[in-house]
Amino acid sequence: MKHRTRIVTALAVVAITSTALAGCGAPSEPAPAAEKTLTLAVSSDSLWGFVRPDIGTQVHQSAAYWMPLYDTLVKITPDLEILPNLATDWAYNDDHTTLTLKLRDDVKFTDGTTLDAAAVVANLLAFRDGGGGEATQAASAMADATAKDPTTVVITFKRPDPSLLPALAATSGAVFAPSGIQNANKDKSVVPIGSGPYVLDEKNTTPGSVYTYVRNKDYWDAKAYPFDKLVLRPMADVAARMNALKAGEVDGASVPAANAADIEAGGFTLNKGIANWAGLHLLDRQGAVVPALADVRVRQAINMVFDREAIVKNLYQGYGVVNNQAFRESSAAYVPGVKAKYPYDVDGAKKLMAAAGYADGFDMSIPAIIGNHDAVMPIIKQQLGKIGIRLTVVPYQLGDYFKEIFAKKFGIAFVSLPSFDDWRDVKGMVTPTALWNVFKNQAPELDKLITTASMTEGAEQETAFKGIGTYLMDNAWYAPWATPSTLFATSDAITAKLSPGQIEPLIWDIKPAK
Repeated sequence: MKHRTRIVTALAVVAITSTALAGCGAPSEPAPAAEKTLTLAVSSDSLWGFVRPDIGTQVHQSAAYWMPLYDTLVKITPDLEILPNLATDWAYNDDHTTLTLKLRDDVKFTDGTTLDAAAVVANLLAFRDGGGGEATQAASAMADATAKDPTTVVITFKRPDPSLLPALAATSGAVFAPSGIQNANKDKSVVPIGSGPYVLDEKNTTPGSVYTYVRNKDYWDAKAYPFDKLVLRPMADVAARMNALKAGEVDGASVPAANAADIEAGGFTLNKGIANWAGLHLLDRQGAVVPALADVRVRQAINMVFDREAIVKNLYQGYGVVNNQAFRESSAAYVPGVKAKYPYDVDGAKKLMAAAGYADGFDMSIPAIIGNHDAVMPIIKQQLGKIGIRLTVVPYQLGDYFKEIFAKKFGIAFVSLPSFDDWRDVKGMVTPTALWNVFKNQAPELDKLITTASMTEGAEQETAFKGIGTYLMDNAWYAPWATPSTLFATSDAITAKLSPGQIEPLIWDIKPAK
């Protein structure tokens, strides 16, 4: 069985060594070690309590809150290397229809019960059947999970699906005590029982204001988490977050591009990560809500009214690159040499609208996150107005924003999606069961390419991925603008690394600077 899995070729190896210096003279009583506290500003609150497997929330929105409490089956590094965690080894069978995991035998939940294969299976099945965002992804892949013995879990697939193993480093692989699952399903304010490196300090926690975590004294891998206390302060307001960072009230915070130069000038380290792409999801490709979007010429026209160079320069302050595709340049699904496919050409876009029968335009609504989309919505409204699309902006709080999109109420949406690896990006956006394929659009040509990409390796797989990228561009499933950088500022007290798809570093990727 393998205990390390690579899903990209680049690998950064960092070796950290320490040397103990022996002093001269008689030994003295050692001074007590100072308590190390990590305080972070988090750009959103814990939207769904501490993540329940029946909800299956998106990891990049809530990881800061639940990862201290729960172990995952595997870990994933910023270089997309999969490492052991609760699972020490894993292996697929020859046709990749089963995945066998070997578990540690020395882990207990904080209520004293043993974390074994039966508990893992209970979590996997509860997550699969939960009906929430990422749960839908798990349900489309996993046929069943069984406990072969107390330390062996066997997952069977409906069809080969490379996305599940890396997903076991996120919400799909978070392990709760079975009793905690049941309680959480009844009341999301209940903190389920985990086996993670920290426990919630409820006396010093005020939901919506501050969340405090202290060490799980019985944790099996304490050295991997050097901080004695973790304090999370939800700060959706950018000004409040930047002020807290400058005042030294927090050690790290997510930084918008507009504030990046100021924060960097203040002596903070600006850690850069990779988002996938930012722009419009043209969700309703069959015209169920907005009939005009069923015409590919309308979708192509929308692609041609945005000046991508100006957007990167002004909206993202140069922190990013122009991109007219739904994949970053390092992705196997990225099609090189087609940056000019949808040039900024308002007159050309008007001709496409007229050819589609919409010379006078049409009315359409778009959802917006209150406070988060204030800068981008005027751009969208103005540019689409140039080709007669009269846009109504409908504001929502963050949690309601996604609910309304997934309820199929809107034909388009602005989203900057996270990027993981090639297959998980396709699985999350493009497949008929994908979370972000909201109207479940599909085509025989595309289905064939997706199947090939999921079941092959090497050149054949790469060709299939390129075919997927080409199909999405030709049929204008999206109107991408750019691949922006994600930015996370840290004080000189800590270091941090951002994994692809994360707007804030995972707890295991934050370390003391000294």
